Amino acid sequence: MPVRLDTRDADFFERLEQALAGRGESRAGVEDEVRSILTRVRDEGDQALLEFSRRFDCLDVERVGDLRVAGDEMARAWEETPAELRTALERAVGRIHDYHVRQIPEDRRWRDEAGVMLGWRWTPIEALGIYVPGGLASYPSSVLMNVVPARVA
Repeated sequence: MPVRLDTRDADFFERLEQALAGRGESRAGVEDEVRSILTRVRDEGDQALLEFSRRFDCLDVERVGDLRVAGDEMARAWEETPAELRTALERAVGRIHDYHVRQIPEDRRWRDEAGVMLGWRWTPIEALGIYVPGGLASYPSSVLMNVVPARVA
């Protein structure tokens, strides 16, 4: 239920603190759960990933390779997607791409007063895995907001 706060009310700060108090606790719980998931995936690898896929996505597969979507399956799904939705997705990809291109840091090199060459070089990682939830609902934005920046990098 929405809480209406007015800065002119005498109890404004008290009510604001009460409204925010519960949110921090629930967020801490979420952060703890995410930390636990990341730890298990790091420590247990594929087995943990498969378990979480069953738990969160109701997808029961035996091997991580079974989570991979084949290129021909993706192409077929794209062709079956309504033209209006394809146009919207293509526009979103372009916008997300343009945004993340501007975030690419530049390499820098210079010589200091002692003549020593200094600098840094940014190197993208070669490969990554992206988890896209697939439980009760599908969110193309989850794919776009993870895949497009990865490809830009």
